[in-house]
Amino acid sequence: MALTNLNIPEVFAFLKQTDGSRGLERLITQFTLLKSPFTAELWLIEGLQYPINFNILLADNSRLTDSKNSALLLELKTWIAIQQALPENKKIQYSTEHILKRIRHVLRIIDYFLLSDEAPLLATHGVSALTGNSFKSLAHRLCTFNCVEEQFYDWSKRLRAYLIEHCSHAYNHSGLPIHPDIENFEPHRRGFSLNLTDEQIVNIRRNLYLNSTEFPSTLKNRPKNLLNPIRVALYANTLYGERLYKLPAELKLASPIIELKEKQPAPIRSKHNKIVKQNFRLYMSCIRSLENISEYGSRPPLHAEFELIASKNLRNLETSDPDRYRSVPFHVGLLALRQSIEYSLRYGPDILDATARIIIEVNNGNLDISGDHDLTPYLSDKLLLLGIKRWTIYTPTGTGNNFTEQLKASEGLYEAFLVLIGAVQVMLGLLSARRFEEIRNVRYSNLDPQSSDLIFHNGKSGIGDKRAKISRPIPPVCFKVLNLLHDFHVFLSEHNISETDAKLLSLPDRSTLKIKRTNSKGYYDVIDLFCDHAQIPLNEFGQRYYLREHQLRRFFAQAFFWSSLGNLHTLRWMLGQTDPEHIYRYISDNVPGEIFIDVKAEFVTEVLLHRQHSNPELESLVEEHFNTNRLSILLEEEVRDYIQLLIKDKTILVEPHYYYSDTGKSYDILIEVLHEDQYL
Repeated sequence: MALTNLNIPEVFAFLKQTDGSRGLERLITQFTLLKSPFTAELWLIEGLQYPINFNILLADNSRLTDSKNSALLLELKTWIAIQQALPENKKIQYSTEHILKRIRHVLRIIDYFLLSDEAPLLATHGVSALTGNSFKSLAHRLCTFNCVEEQFYDWSKRLRAYLIEHCSHAYNHSGLPIHPDIENFEPHRRGFSLNLTDEQIVNIRRNLYLNSTEFPSTLKNRPKNLLNPIRVALYANTLYGERLYKLPAELKLASPIIELKEKQPAPIRSKHNKIVKQNFRLYMSCIRSLENISEYGSRPPLHAEFELIASKNLRNLETSDPDRYRSVPFHVGLLALRQSIEYSLRYGPDILDATARIIIEVNNGNLDISGDHDLTPYLSDKLLLLGIKRWTIYTPTGTGNNFTEQLKASEGLYEAFLVLIGAVQVMLGLLSARRFEEIRNVRYSNLDPQSSDLIFHNGKSGIGDKRAKISRPIPPVCFKVLNLLHDFHVFLSEHNISETDAKLLSLPDRSTLKIKRTNSKGYYDVIDLFCDHAQIPLNEFGQRYYLREHQLRRFFAQAFFWSSLGNLHTLRWMLGQTDPEHIYRYISDNVPGEIFIDVKAEFVTEVLLHRQHSNPELESLVEEHFNTNRLSILLEEEVRDYIQLLIKDKTILVEPHYYYSDTGKSYDILIEVLHEDQYL
């Protein structure tokens, strides 16, 4: 393919009939993810959600697409393109997913330099002006911050400066309605990070909310939209940064559901506030790939500049291992399951009936739910005894403690409905081991009463937006509760308020009562409400276990292993199964392998460190690895990591051993150290 046939404009004429032009022709051919002409100002790359616009201002107020910047533009485009077509002598083949990750990394790196002190040199001399110190400064920044918007875009600092300059002046709002949440930011104070005074916060909130062109309902459901004008201004001259931002706590209104938690949440991951070492290495690899643009006619920085980010020169930088999701203690999961089932069966029918009738009455104009309107005619004796007094306990200016006390007392019907949905989600999560988006989208048509199966759209399979359908059995109690929710939506559909086959976990809006699909934040908000209402236990630091997807999914496997220590009847009841071998097969089919290995490692660690079960071979293996004969001094997390490695390497086998006893078929968990001739 000749360069002249690629619609290369005259600004790239310096490349024609050179080795660089032949290399560039090959590169363009290999860059199959690019769906636009290579010379286009707007690039569409298959797999990236948004286009890349190269028509941006540089530090000298010229545009990157101006003819004077043609060399720089080509350098940057080449740097992006070679992430798919690395030099042939490298013999590297990457998956499409990995290529897209590299492209995103390169785009962020380019943006960092466009916003940095090197920007004027970049505009004048191109990428060859970048130095090893420039690269090393970015490496230090990657290890200092733990989110992309701070690592590359200095979002908080730049946002604060913008807010003070443009939005912190006193706002004359006479005659304009002030939403009470604008003045009330106490619920979010513990998350403040911008170092603003209370007066500045009030003025900024007034200016932003009262001048916003967004509908209040939009801001309610998409609060980050409040920053759209600022986002556009701060990211105007970047290639990829426009959508990488967060809404600071100083600007948050109350959640459309409820954002107040009674307790600090227990950590759900073994998370370090440092970049994961594998990701850090990938960023360094993407920087070093800039050197390869020389093969396509462009001039990179000198080779010596890249030596400064060689591994030996970055040893003092602190990175972390990948985050590990923490399981909740088994007794906590068991309590959550019991509470979720009891609440759903005991109060679910009455809550759904009362809520449906109130929604219909409000929709017909026969009832006003504002204030403390008497709902007694709509409440069953069971709900009155439960403590329900009014539609909602939420008030914009209410304090967190007051809200949670009223929540535990079950004073609001709307909050009781949310707790019910949270209970159902916890129950389904614990008993089906499915992903949250699979549960969130369940409809009645997904239920198969003949086989007691629930049909899911698998969240991790299929092509594009298509999702493969899979069918899995669920316990009868789940079927019963999902049928209650179906009846609720059918009743509302008869009054044209909901759909006959609605998503079963949809929620009514607190104010308008319109049925809406819950988003991911709302999905977890109602679980948090359930955890507070059910008084899920606290850890040793007084933090509550607010349950999350990965914890719910692994509970199933946890239950099998922990039941081997004497609680098998609980697991059999959960599944409606009596044969433990069938239960294990069900778990193996439903719980992903990585989670299964993690749970096995947790179980072995528990037995090794805290149970009176002797396993001399395993103990010897662990003692030798950690160079100690006192297991009690070891950290549980480091032992678990080592056990997980042993399981993956097939050095130890962790499997059930079945036998018959007076009570029927039972099992023990066999932990066996394998010798080389057993697994090779």
